Amino acid sequence: MTRWPGSYLVIARSGETPAVIGDLAGQHPMHYRIDAAGTWWSTAASALAALDGAPVDVTALAAHLAFGQPDVLAERSLFRDVQRVPGGHLLLLGPAGVAVEPYEPAAYAPVELREQAPVVRAALAEAVAARIEDRPVSADLAGLDSTTLACLAAQWGPVSGDVRR
Repeated sequence: MTRWPGSYLVIARSGETPAVIGDLAGQHPMHYRIDAAGTWWSTAASALAALDGAPVDVTALAAHLAFGQPDVLAERSLFRDVQRVPGGHLLLLGPAGVAVEPYEPAAYAPVELREQAPVVRAALAEAVAARIEDRPVSADLAGLDSTTLACLAAQWGPVSGDVRR
């Protein structure tokens, strides 16, 4: 379930224990909170904070604004009492309680660029093709990553775009 190309969110169940698994890149971030009513989870920390008006975590907000990367927060969210599940981890919701456990290594062994570049290209092409499905496509071209994906999408049909400088 974790080898699909692109971004995804998976909910799987084994017996009484459901697991919520997000992609390694964190495109579908997962958050959770525990209160007297039980455990709540969502892809939006703000939805969980709205349950009782949990205040903003000022320290986490400052780190987010300074660095702009979600992994800087690790297991914190921008709201008090709302936790974030880091990339490469899954959220287990079992009868014995809640656990956040790693399911993928945080770092991989180095590989040769010449050998792995075609593998990365194939995975990106497969991910783009799986999401196009004869739908209109647009892209904001702000760097190499978005430009690469837009070029791959253009193999399937027209792509409207906006260049950001």
